[in-house]
Amino acid sequence: MQTRKIIVTEHDALVDLAIGEAQAHAGRPEAPRHGVYRDRKVLAEEVTRLRAIVDPLNKLRANKGASVLVCCDDPAPDGVGSRIEVTDKWTDWTPLQFVGANLTETLQTASGIADAAERTGE
Repeated sequence: MQTRKIIVTEHDALVDLAIGEAQAHAGRPEAPRHGVYRDRKVLAEEVTRLRAIVDPLNKLRANKGASVLVCCDDPAPDGVGSRIEVTDKWTDWTPLQFVGANLTETLQTASGIADAAERTGE
């Protein structure tokens, strides 16, 4: 019996996420079929979109003891559809809520505030 080492990179994980997301939108003609991206441009767009979520999420949870709670999306007429709660040293270990139109916007807002708090030492 032969054994292979499988190395999963962040890129591989993003591709897997992109494939799942694209399959959820199967009505789109440019969406991949059978788990294979037929168009590298579509893949690049999906990876870029997912990095806009993964990068600020990783930044928010990078500190020891930090946590990020991502709540279910609930599109509302007022434009608030996404909510997260961040608990970290800069929030005085109290959950701080952030809202936005979508998860990407909400994470980027929270990440920007976290960066500003760390720069000012608060």
